[in-house]
Amino acid sequence: MKPPIRILHVDGDSFFASCEIALNPQLQGRPVWVGGGRRGDGIVIAANRAAKKFGIKTGMACFEAKKLCPRGVLCKPHYDEYRRLSAEMFHILRNIRPRSCPSRLTRASLISRRWTAMSGATPRRKNM
Repeated sequence: MKPPIRILHVDGDSFFASCEIALNPQLQGRPVWVGGGRRGDGIVIAANRAAKKFGIKTGMACFEAKKLCPRGVLCKPHYDEYRRLSAEMFHILRNIRPRSCPSRLTRASLISRRWTAMSGATPRRKNM
């Protein structure tokens, strides 16, 4: 009998905010959100976990985010850098599993029958 197919879904949680921190290590440990629009009055498009603890959510107006977290950092988006960092992430994933299936800039699925044997992990099943 063939081993079951395993699908690993990779989701870059708060990817844009994480990219900003990778690009500017001084932001590490601080609440960070990305957005602002052309005049700084746009919406939050990503927030890291530290910002989310203050109630900052994707889609919220940036001025509301600043009221919730005055010491937080609003970063303007750097889409070219996000594409570059995403390409690096997918390169790493392809080294792990060549048949990875990128679905967005920040998400991918990796499919394999060998992960349990490779990792020694016991698969968990959802209670139905």
